Amino acid sequence: SIVDIDFLGAKIYSKFYTYNFPDSEFQVNTNIAKDGIWVIELPKSAEIEKEIERQGLIKTIRDEHVSKLDSQMLTFSTDTDAPKTLIELFVQPKLTLKTEIDSENEENVDDLTNILKDKGNYLLFGTKESGKTVLLNKLTLDCLNSVNGVNYIPVNVDFAKISNDIISNIRDYLLISKIATKEALETHQILLLVDNLKVSTDFVDLFKIKQITDLVETYPKVKIIATYNVLYGN
Repeated sequence: SIVDIDFLGAKIYSKFYTYNFPDSEFQVNTNIAKDGIWVIELPKSAEIEKEIERQGLIKTIRDEHVSKLDSQMLTFSTDTDAPKTLIELFVQPKLTLKTEIDSENEENVDDLTNILKDKGNYLLFGTKESGKTVLLNKLTLDCLNSVNGVNYIPVNVDFAKISNDIISNIRDYLLISKIATKEALETHQILLLVDNLKVSTDFVDLFKIKQITDLVETYPKVKIIATYNVLYGN
């Protein structure tokens, strides 16, 4: 690639080329980007500080939680050469998308990153042991992979373990102070992955759901993806 820096415009242009034998010259690689050019905005000082903070939180998640996700795989602790990590073992299940529960219109979800890049909230329905938790874990790893172009900071919470203050659950996951957690919720895009959502007339469950909805209203940058267990398929 050829890299040009526009200091006045605060941008970096990277133009990619590819070579195919027996061509006599390189050709612009339009498979990577439109017209073969990546345009990167150079951040300002405040944005640099924000990105450094985001990368710090991402590093904490990698160091403290990723190994726990891999340890849930059946082959993880076995003495075998078979794949042992979630990334190696993950097989995407068939996912269909509906904008409303009762809608007859549905479409297939072929790429999980499309769910992450969309600003909407999602509820994943599935029967017990159908892989909903593994799917949330995979979405966590996808957020940590910078190649996907996803800027969300993932936070995993089990619905049953939500306390009287859901911000405390987020704090415990990110390993920062409560004040820093509120600042992060205001500043960064947070993806709250809620496993085993439960809907009932029980006061405790209703209070937990209210906490989730209040969180989204208070912090508009928060996105929710939750799982819900159903008794039967479809």
